[in-house]
Amino acid sequence: MLKRKDPGTSQHNFGIDGIVAIAKTVTMRIILVFALFALLVGCDIFELRKAEEPLDDPLWNDFYTEYSLTLENLRYSYADSRNVVKYLSLFHPDYIFHFASQDISEYNITQTWDRTMERDMLFNLHNWADDMALNLTEQSVDIQANEIKYYGSYLLNINRNKASQSYTGNLEIHFRLVNGLWLIYRWYDYRSGSSATWGKLKYDFSQ
Repeated sequence: MLKRKDPGTSQHNFGIDGIVAIAKTVTMRIILVFALFALLVGCDIFELRKAEEPLDDPLWNDFYTEYSLTLENLRYSYADSRNVVKYLSLFHPDYIFHFASQDISEYNITQTWDRTMERDMLFNLHNWADDMALNLTEQSVDIQANEIKYYGSYLLNINRNKASQSYTGNLEIHFRLVNGLWLIYRWYDYRSGSSATWGKLKYDFSQ
């Protein structure tokens, strides 16, 4: 003869089993949370980051009361893109750049080059190049009261994508004294052999 189950006992057992199952689930979740937290701590997720050190100000002579300081600022302008905003100040308002005669004939250069074009060219050049280095070698200087004529040679190295391009030639720069500062008034570029000139570089990056 089959015995009839007591409904109350069955419900009681189910309630206990349910509570045990829920307790196990909660325990497993707590264990998983602690394990995840330990993993994150091990990866230094919550470690305070060191603040990045501010970059040093770019090299620049604020008062170029000697022509050599103006030339130094010229080098700084090519070496550090942050100096592009100051580059225009090196030039006299009536500044003109004269391309090498061979470049004019070979590349059909017709434009008159002013200081605004100088700034735009250098901005384009810095956007393209990885880094640049300019070396100027003085040959002779004619110094007068309010004007200086500088004669020398140059070597400009430009690196991009691990490739290097050099520009060499001779130059003649006329400075004029304005409010105590020596500004570049005229700039003449001359070829030296078959190497690409500084003027050709300027023309290429003015387009």
